[in-house]
Amino acid sequence: MCDPAAIGPAVGAIGSAASASAQNKAARRNYEYQLKVRERKWMQTRSTYQTKKVQFEQEVDQANIAAQRAYSRTQQQLNNARSLAILQNQEDFKKMLANEGMIEVSAAERGVRGRSVARQLVQNNASFGMTQAMRSRALTQAGYQARETYGDINRQLKGQLNQSFSRVAIQPVQDVAPPRPVMQSPGLALMLGMAQAVGAGMEGAQAKQALRTPQMPTYTPPPAMNPGFMNTGIPMGNMLTPTNISANSYAAYTIASDRRLKENIEQVGISPQGYKIYEFNYKGGNIRFRGAMAQDVLNKNPMAVGIDQNHLTVDYSKIDVNMEVVK
Repeated sequence: MCDPAAIGPAVGAIGSAASASAQNKAARRNYEYQLKVRERKWMQTRSTYQTKKVQFEQEVDQANIAAQRAYSRTQQQLNNARSLAILQNQEDFKKMLANEGMIEVSAAERGVRGRSVARQLVQNNASFGMTQAMRSRALTQAGYQARETYGDINRQLKGQLNQSFSRVAIQPVQDVAPPRPVMQSPGLALMLGMAQAVGAGMEGAQAKQALRTPQMPTYTPPPAMNPGFMNTGIPMGNMLTPTNISANSYAAYTIASDRRLKENIEQVGISPQGYKIYEFNYKGGNIRFRGAMAQDVLNKNPMAVGIDQNHLTVDYSKIDVNMEVVK
């Protein structure tokens, strides 16, 4: 039959093992959940990054197409200005020739010759040359403007590409995996708890055995009773009257020390091992003794306590207190 003293530690050991097992399961579930959350987050991050890459490629294509169209418009405008200048030059040249003929015809009709006619021809050529110069300057300015426009288009294209690239420049990296949980050992907890239960059971069994089987020394009548102990009041019965008892000390013998047999009890000290020391006299006796109480010794050292005639005894050889007469 299991000793009651072992039940508590045994139940505690089982509870500790069950608690450790439950904590391990909870830690494992939490770790697996964190792994799933990490994987789901990583898949979502990768999907978002892939979408941004597709958008970036589309934005690059659109930006290049827009820039090419702007280049084409600028070049077309410049070409149109050059074509218009060529046509206008042709018209001006025709006008110059027509005016030159009209000047010569008019001079011939009027009979005018010499410097006057030459001056009019020079003015006609100068007017044509000035128109050519202004038109050439306009074409040069249009070329400069076209180059500026090309630079603006190029800078705008680079800005758009850089802005688009900034969304995919840094490739995402998966988060660090959560640390593995530190598992407890239910077996170790159960083993330690059971060891405590076994120890408690053994201690309880030893205490009960000591109470059930008192240590009864062999009674040997003394050869001669010292007259000083004839009126001690110590219960004799089957007990413990030592063979070589001195007048002052019972230190090495088992003596009736039940509190119920004593009166006028007064604590006078504590032994080095922690036993309380009392002075008392036995009921019906008039001699004062110094010694221990069996009830106190039972709590501290059950192996030193016995039972005789329903009263507790103390084996003084097993404690550091002497049973002695108070002088």
